Amino acid sequence: MVLCDDLPTAEEAYVIADRVRDAVSEPLEVSGAGTFLLTVSAGIAFAGPFDDPEAVISEADRAMYKVKRQAS
Repeated sequence: MVLCDDLPTAEEAYVIADRVRDAVSEPLEVSGAGTFLLTVSAGIAFAGPFDDPEAVISEADRAMYKVKRQAS
């Protein structure tokens, strides 16, 4: 989970998600075990200053699973 505060625009959240995905998608070499490829699923939710944090996390979780369903 990545929480960002005070992003200048909503688009910046998507830029950050792309950066995380790109960084994690690099092959991971584990000594003696081989090379592994990881994947990332991102759900993005926007909150106001008085929104319930648990509700925002739930919304991000729903968004992530929606993306996963669309990708399969």
